[in-house]
Amino acid sequence: YTEADAQASDVSGNPLALGEFVHGKRTREERAKDSTTSGAGGNGQIAVRVAVRVRPLVPKERVDGARACLTAHPGESRIVVGKDRAFTFDHAFAEATSQGDVYELSCAPLIQSVFEGYNATVFAYGQTGSGKTFTMGSGSIGGVSVDNLGVIPRAVAHIFERLD
Repeated sequence: YTEADAQASDVSGNPLALGEFVHGKRTREERAKDSTTSGAGGNGQIAVRVAVRVRPLVPKERVDGARACLTAHPGESRIVVGKDRAFTFDHAFAEATSQGDVYELSCAPLIQSVFEGYNATVFAYGQTGSGKTFTMGSGSIGGVSVDNLGVIPRAVAHIFERLD
């Protein structure tokens, strides 16, 4: 992410000192203002939104005694790393968030905007093993339950339902 993507604060919501976090000292309103479209062809909507999803520990990590190092606070759209670092996003999804909820909250509105004539792009970014394939697709080939369908198959189904 970039400076405009996150706001750093301690768990009390107080901004961190400059040396503690270089990226993003801006409020959600300041980020929204900078990322809205305006002028010729602009509609005043937010042009860029950032969502983050916490991946649950996999069985091997649990067996090895690993513990989660961050916590999602979805109602506040915030991720807390450790005990004293918080980052605010447009959406923060906890590890128990369903594939359907991720799609409905972060991607379904984009399909509507496409049918209104706007462009939309969704991409996943993160290190290897962070859950991108699961979130975007399904994480496995064949025999995937409807509950585990990711963003791409849900978007395709949404588009074809809309066309009917």
